Amino acid sequence: MSIPKRRYIEKRFDLTHPTVSGLIQRLEAKDFVVCEPDNDDHRCKRIRMTQKAETCQQEIFRHILSTERILTAGMS
Repeated sequence: MSIPKRRYIEKRFDLTHPTVSGLIQRLEAKDFVVCEPDNDDHRCKRIRMTQKAETCQQEIFRHILSTERILTAGMS
């Protein structure tokens, strides 16, 4: 899986550059992502999830599955 660039995020979620930059800066400040230079294009930075973000993501998925089991209990 390739690591996304800011421009990809802007286009994928239809957000402006300042919005994406602000979001990434806040996520980086809270240690959820790190920005690294792109080896192919040094003008760009790649965004990578940290272990903290991966752990948080796993907890969220577990919560979603648990909630889904409760909501669908007894359904055929």
